[in-house]
Amino acid sequence: MLDDLSRFLLHRLMHRVPALWNLHQVHHSATTLTPFTVFRVHPLESVLYTLRGFVVFSGVAGASIWLFKGQLTALDILGVDALGFLFNVAAANLRHSHVPVTFGAAERYIISPLQHQLHHSRDHADVNFGACFSLWDRYFGTLVLSKDAGNPDGLRFGLNQSGSGSTRAVDV
Repeated sequence: MLDDLSRFLLHRLMHRVPALWNLHQVHHSATTLTPFTVFRVHPLESVLYTLRGFVVFSGVAGASIWLFKGQLTALDILGVDALGFLFNVAAANLRHSHVPVTFGAAERYIISPLQHQLHHSRDHADVNFGACFSLWDRYFGTLVLSKDAGNPDGLRFGLNQSGSGSTRAVDV
């Protein structure tokens, strides 16, 4: 949960802080989404996400080891569970694609590939920043369900003429 919340917060900052948007717009400049779009990022953005992951996983692992003194192995802490594996196969790998997969009513809890495609759409500003859980978007008022977004075949991707993509960076 902390990993997902930290991804959400950093992603929102990438859209809100002008200096970070200058990095993140490399990712949003793709006019066609493919599974390789996930790798289309500025190197400094990769560094920020790596540091985020290091801080979160170090904190969670340290707290877990302390709380469960001697009851956990490295595999318990660092292993990928079946749910995480299935989510990556079924959802995460389709986010940056042209395949409009929805999760129906479950989108109130889990971000579907189409919801992330809406995030990249030039016509849906400031929505669906979540990585896995949509509860962060629901709490912050940025959640858009697939059923409320219109025709997925008409989505346009890439940056607008002004250099903004699905969102505009604003000073905070």
